[in-house]
Amino acid sequence: LERSRARPAAAAAAAAAEGGPAAPLPRTARLDLLRRVAARRQAGLVLIMEGVTRPTNAAAMLRSCDAFGVSEAAIVYPEGAPRLSDDPQALRHASASADLWVELSEFRSTADCLSWLRGRGLFSVGTALRAGRECESLWSAPSLGRPRLAVWVGSEARGLSEEALEGMDALLTVPMDGMVESLNVACCATVVLAEVARRRADAVEA
Repeated sequence: LERSRARPAAAAAAAAAEGGPAAPLPRTARLDLLRRVAARRQAGLVLIMEGVTRPTNAAAMLRSCDAFGVSEAAIVYPEGAPRLSDDPQALRHASASADLWVELSEFRSTADCLSWLRGRGLFSVGTALRAGRECESLWSAPSLGRPRLAVWVGSEARGLSEEALEGMDALLTVPMDGMVESLNVACCATVVLAEVARRRADAVEA
């Protein structure tokens, strides 16, 4: 097992859209913002990025995690791939500072990541274009209602590995109504996380 963890900062000012520092909020306003954000965090929800090779995609997914209240993510690297934590400044810029607020765990093997999730009692749901067993539709997938959930997305070229697919507790697809057969991996992760967040919000209001 080779695993490191990029820990989010305890507190930091928001970054400007072009990467420059934003004017700091007054102390009371900043504390109020942090409390509101903390109250909306999605407990028991983790995004897993397996084999993602483009740092810009990984950074975009971290940004989506923060946007939908997901405070934890993990990445399983392809063999020989550099770790995101090796260049924290590039990650900071590409993710618009979302890496400050999303805890990132890093793994060198799918087996280690699956073991880590099972040890924490998380139910793994993988996104798949085609799989050897039945897939749930995103819009009706019962598995997304699980209180402890790990959402898996795979590499840009091939999606989830066979090892990951075999280790999933459930598989789902994002219905496509156009000519292209799939979304970009970062877009796919965003759509799935948005759906989970929507369902959880609806359940609270019900």
